[in-house]
Amino acid sequence: MTVLVTGANGFVGTAVCSMLEKRGTPFIGLVRKNALHARMCVGDLSSPEGLPHRNFQVATAVVHCAAELPDGERTDFTKNVTITENLLNALGKNVEIFVLLSSVSVYDPCDVTLEYDLTEDADELAQSGYGYSKLEQERLVTDWCQTHGVRFVILRASSIYGVGCRPTTLLPRICLAAVKNLPIELFAPANYRQNFVCVKDVAGIACDALNRTGVRGVFNLFSDDTFSAVALANKVVSSTGSTSNIVERESNKMVPVVRFDNSRLHQTFQPEFARFESEIRAYCNDLASTAMLKEST
Repeated sequence: MTVLVTGANGFVGTAVCSMLEKRGTPFIGLVRKNALHARMCVGDLSSPEGLPHRNFQVATAVVHCAAELPDGERTDFTKNVTITENLLNALGKNVEIFVLLSSVSVYDPCDVTLEYDLTEDADELAQSGYGYSKLEQERLVTDWCQTHGVRFVILRASSIYGVGCRPTTLLPRICLAAVKNLPIELFAPANYRQNFVCVKDVAGIACDALNRTGVRGVFNLFSDDTFSAVALANKVVSSTGSTSNIVERESNKMVPVVRFDNSRLHQTFQPEFARFESEIRAYCNDLASTAMLKEST
């Protein structure tokens, strides 16, 4: 097996490549620039002419991690669809398994008067541009794999955290404040709940899916760690020994109540999830060293 990993120098792609290397699985990492690793190659999925087609022909497996991610400002995610189309068109005939990293955002429940069980059979409402682009990715991959007789596994991940995570979403921002012992201000609705999954677990399950020949279809990649905003902040503070105060700001906004169902994942992969407290300490230690490095330069 030779695995093509897209977005190989991104947050999740880096973890997938590290896991494959640790397991001794041959892989080719696709990056847009600066292929510093011997197993990396340069290619831009947004431009078919610039793709290293020879490497694509060699691949017998694919883990598709490349994607434009929400950062608070970006609203156009059509590139996620384009790069997936170009990837599928460039693949050779040797591919036997395709693993797609998708997102919980394909569900996007919106009715605040309802409670939602997020099973794999829940309605795919995809209210956001990002969620819609991930849903379109899923449809493209499913159609291509069914047409070509290729086994596929789609992993709908919740909020991914861990060392290397960009501090642009709620958990990393809480961690950054905790590292600096600054007040942690929370503006989240009282009924907000989010599930958090460690990037190590995402990489491990993606790699496991490659070799489990009987496994195919869609899986919620949710851990067993679901928190309200206040519980999340308290968990970070207690795990790191921070002296940060937690300040709750009133929010009249309501969000749907959701329950994160990962029973299919448990039944199929029997995952042993990383301990949230340990991984948060590691992430905060990394943030602290980065912050100190910036202050000293």
